[in-house]
Order: sequence, then structure tokens, then C-alpha cells
Amino acid sequence: MYIRILVPLDGSRLSEQVIPYVLPMAEKLKAHVQLFRVIGPVDPSLADPAHGRFLDQISTSMRNQAEDSLGIIRSAFTEAGI
Repeated sequence: MYIRILVPLDGSRLSEQVIPYVLPMAEKLKAHVQLFRVIGPVDPSLADPAHGRFLDQISTSMRNQAEDSLGIIRSAFTEAGI
């Protein structure tokens, strides 16, 4: 039937409310779960080179934060054997 479940997340608590529903569904279907999060481009107005805030640093920070968040969610699936 289904072999893969794609879970789009945006970093909000609201989007993460789907996780308790995906876990048992993935277990029953023996499906692989892919967590997906898009990070939009950084608005140049956030950068302030005079104070050491550069676009690439802000972008890297946002990506690291997203990866940490996904890592926490991934651990719930790993603990469930998915």
C-alpha cells in the first residue's frame, strides 16, 4: 500500500501536532517517514554587517535550528522503530 510518508513541517507547534498521528500509521503500514522542512531565503533587512550580522551567518543559524528541531522529532520515530 503506502511505503513512504512525507511529513512537511514549518517549525511551528501547530505543524508538529501531526506527529502523534503519523507514528502509529507508519508502524502499521511499515512505511518510511521523511520529515521535510523548507527554510525560506533570509530577508536582507535582517543583516547588519556593522554589528557582525551577515546573511550567510543568519542563514546557517536558521538551518542549524531547523536540523536540531527535526532531530528531536526524528528521535521519536527512531524510538518507535521507524
